[in-house]
Amino acid sequence: MEQHSQMIVFEHPRTREKREKLLTALRENRGLVSYACKAAGVSYWFYYDQMEKNPDFRREVEEIQSDQIDVAECVLAKHIEQGNLMATMFYLKTKGRNRGYGEQNPGQNLTMIFNEERTYEADHTTDDSAGPS
Repeated sequence: MEQHSQMIVFEHPRTREKREKLLTALRENRGLVSYACKAAGVSYWFYYDQMEKNPDFRREVEEIQSDQIDVAECVLAKHIEQGNLMATMFYLKTKGRNRGYGEQNPGQNLTMIFNEERTYEADHTTDDSAGPS
């Protein structure tokens, strides 16, 4: 029968306090590591060390980062709803790949959208100087 030894690691209370302070700073600074480390008074080394050695810390950080991505996606959706062409193109380029809007065919479908938008604009503007065709 195999025996597995389990290593017991004792953590200094100061380390736990620094980690909690860093997590709070990460939440307050939208997951931006450099700002959070400065705000918490810890080094980058401490952050990366905790990411490597502490799975609970890593999960918390990933959740904070995921929340920030959700915020960015909401802002992007609002821009798309307002008709922002660049936001629409970005979205299709990243999320519409399965429909042919990815990098495998650079710009072709995005150019179509742009041209359709320009055609729509041209159809809905009047230019009296053009005269009869």
